[in-house]
Amino acid sequence: MQLYTAEDSKQCDAALIAGGIPAFDLMQRAAKRVFEELQEMQADRFLQVPVIVLVGSGNNGGDGLLIAKMAMEVGMPVKVVSLKPLEMKTQESEQALEEAKAVGVPFQILDDNIVFNESFVVDALLGTGFTGSLRDDLAALIMRVNQAQCDVLSVDVPSGLDANTGAVETTAIKANATVSFIVKKRGLYTANGADYSGRRLFDALVTDQELPLYRKAVATLKRPVEVLSLDQLKHSLPRRLQNSHKGHYGHCVLIGGSLGMSGAIILAAEACYRAGAGLVTVITGKQTARALNVRLPEAMTAVNKDEIDHALSRASCIGIGPGLALDQWAKEMFDKVAALNKPVVLDAGALSLLAQDRVVSKPDWVITPHPKEAAALLHLQTYDVQQDRFKAVRALSEWYHCVSVLKGSGSLISNAAADQLWLSNKGNPGMSVGGMGDILTGVIAGLLSQGVTPFYAAKLGVEIHAEAGDLQAKRFGQIGILPQDMCLTIKELINT
Repeated sequence: MQLYTAEDSKQCDAALIAGGIPAFDLMQRAAKRVFEELQEMQADRFLQVPVIVLVGSGNNGGDGLLIAKMAMEVGMPVKVVSLKPLEMKTQESEQALEEAKAVGVPFQILDDNIVFNESFVVDALLGTGFTGSLRDDLAALIMRVNQAQCDVLSVDVPSGLDANTGAVETTAIKANATVSFIVKKRGLYTANGADYSGRRLFDALVTDQELPLYRKAVATLKRPVEVLSLDQLKHSLPRRLQNSHKGHYGHCVLIGGSLGMSGAIILAAEACYRAGAGLVTVITGKQTARALNVRLPEAMTAVNKDEIDHALSRASCIGIGPGLALDQWAKEMFDKVAALNKPVVLDAGALSLLAQDRVVSKPDWVITPHPKEAAALLHLQTYDVQQDRFKAVRALSEWYHCVSVLKGSGSLISNAAADQLWLSNKGNPGMSVGGMGDILTGVIAGLLSQGVTPFYAAKLGVEIHAEAGDLQAKRFGQIGILPQDMCLTIKELINT
């Protein structure tokens, strides 16, 4: 699956029209697809629930007008509501207005007497070109809809949501479902996208005969954001030979677990083993080492200088940061790691040290910040990162010359060397608990230890981690998932 910008969608739409598909035909197809979904969502209440179609003056509004026409033709109680008398901006939307009027669709200017409760709302207010802040009257209308007891179906993108970034600056329609067209919009899959779009449906709006034209149009678009697929990514894992031993699967050294935060590095170590590492050594303090020996006896520990230097010299890869305090010992460990020429995954405390020192990273480093950590790394505010996560993750990889993972809803991966962006559309709110990032660090480190390249380790690690969370939620529910619950699920997924 590939995700595109609003401009990409506009370019592809223009190419289809230039290739011989009339623009009004595309509008009719879009309306028909949304109307079919409307009927599906109203299956038990067909012809009973009032349908309110909110329209603006652009092509999105034109779609809405044709949806209203179709509803009128089958006897649905429907009306079109707009903020002001409609003056459509395009020839196609003007034609849609005339056709809606021809079948007697009622039109009404928004006022306080319109009740959205117990109705079905079709959101065709704004199109994919919307960015920034809403006008006050639009914001007020959207808040009225969101506060009402009604089902909402959005056309192409929920009004108020940025189709490119998933950002919501003022407010946005909270849809039960969104039907998007031509190409899948990347803003529906990260940041606020999932919360506002509901079920995401898609229609390319082309027939089988038109597919060659469509594929040609899509092929001219700029490099899209690729959606991760666990089945495809697992092919990057090396095949295990029968005649093998622990050394064939790498020796991962993990650094962290300061006093009071020992659990973080223990979680990372277990996840590292579950992801397939052959050997794991944890560089930490004495108290954490004792706790680790009880909880995870498979792991080795290194506490004094000689043990630490020996472990680092033998390491095939390093994970640093879970439970790492920002003290002198941590800075010394960070400097030791930076001086080595080995694959490294950095999280938590290590990211804070990276942000302080502005160390230029390396292509075989993987950084895994959440939005607040990303903001510190980029000298921005968290708000700025979340307003354009795609820009932020690319900036991270370019600034630090590494593979970067921006965690959150719709986690993103960027590889500066290959100028690529990838997105995970898996994961759920049940994973919003302390320690989940430590599990991810351990998984990526475990993959690196087996010789998986940093870019593939980041992609595969993020997707395994996210799907493990979804599997936990499916089996037991979202509330109460613990990071330690994830480890056996990770093992299950990586082996199936």
